[in-house]
Amino acid sequence: MKNKFKNIFLKLQKKNEEMLSKKPLKIIFWTIFPILSYFAASYFSAVIIRLSLALIFWNNDVGYQSAASNTITTTIYSALFLGLMLAMVYFIPTKLFKQKISKDDIALKGVITWQDLGLAILGFIASMIISGILLEFLPNILHFDKLQVQDLVFQRSGMIHSWQFLLAFISVVVIAPVFEELIFRGIIYGQLRKVNVPLAIFITSLLFGFVHFQMNVGVTVFVMSVVMCFIREKWTQTIWSGIVIHMIKNGIAFFLLYVLQTIQFFQA
Repeated sequence: MKNKFKNIFLKLQKKNEEMLSKKPLKIIFWTIFPILSYFAASYFSAVIIRLSLALIFWNNDVGYQSAASNTITTTIYSALFLGLMLAMVYFIPTKLFKQKISKDDIALKGVITWQDLGLAILGFIASMIISGILLEFLPNILHFDKLQVQDLVFQRSGMIHSWQFLLAFISVVVIAPVFEELIFRGIIYGQLRKVNVPLAIFITSLLFGFVHFQMNVGVTVFVMSVVMCFIREKWTQTIWSGIVIHMIKNGIAFFLLYVLQTIQFFQA
């Protein structure tokens, strides 16, 4: 029985490998699969968190509701979600479709250099200028509010202690940029660039904008992704600059949406 299942799996694996050897199907796969992985990781992470809380706070609805939205739970959920998505976009293609995802494909190699840091600063400035220009006329064409407030992962009203801000900072400014760069500019872009580099930049950036679920934010991160892919492709061959750009962007957003708002609240 074990050998029978193994043979079935090997045949399926070979068939999948042959399918993705065709460039159009490879493009379609790496366009749709990351989106499915995103929603699957989000769903399973939420289920794991809710089941865990239900067991911990059995017959304690007040405790459950309080824990469900606190900073610790949100931090665990964010890390779990990003970890699951990274695992999915790496292991499903490599194990089920026999796709080779090497260190060069992921492009997280060596240590960060001064060149990486310098290009990150220039790249961030360039992406903010370009996205700022686009946001002057795109809202009128695509009919969206460029001033729409970004959805918050952490509930600001529940953050009153310094350790809560520290946890949120680590999650938003450190963990998220590293994992998201590994997923998008690492694995996804690393696979698509084998087919066509300009198309890989466009699809990767479109996916990155899509998963932010807000048009105004989507435009900004789309441009940012194009710049990060370009830096990887033309200069560094790594995702270090992308990680730093991502950290700068999230760090500024964290300060404006959490720190500054909290300071203004207590001064009011």
